[in-house]
Amino acid sequence: MARQYQPRKFFRQAPNNLIEQYFKKHELLTEIDFKELTETKIEPIYQAWLNLPEETVTKMESDFREIDFLANEGGTKAILDEANWHGEDLSDHYSEMKGHHERSFWTFLNRRDYWQGALLFHHADSIAFSFWRKRKNYPISPLTSI
Repeated sequence: MARQYQPRKFFRQAPNNLIEQYFKKHELLTEIDFKELTETKIEPIYQAWLNLPEETVTKMESDFREIDFLANEGGTKAILDEANWHGEDLSDHYSEMKGHHERSFWTFLNRRDYWQGALLFHHADSIAFSFWRKRKNYPISPLTSI
């Protein structure tokens, strides 16, 4: 069963240094001293985020939903598979990280080339078996190249 994205919970699970890196990239929330915050003390981040313009929050929430979607075992596997397809083995680097949110967020920030492929494959892998339909009575035809 898929978990639901919740901003407060996302900020609590994602490492503060990666949250800080994300906001610095967008030149936002510069007034927050992330080094003073413990990993679970996210209320200042959350309140400042709520005060951002609505269109900014909407765009960032889209990014955070994607990061949260890949922050599980299946998402990590999809990222590793995509990285391997691109010729990079991230398994040693990932083994040093503490959790799936860190792996997913780090990849979002540092390996964007792998992001779309990993999202698509993980989405396909997440579809419940009951939603797949087998079609019968189709004629067999030879494979064609694209």
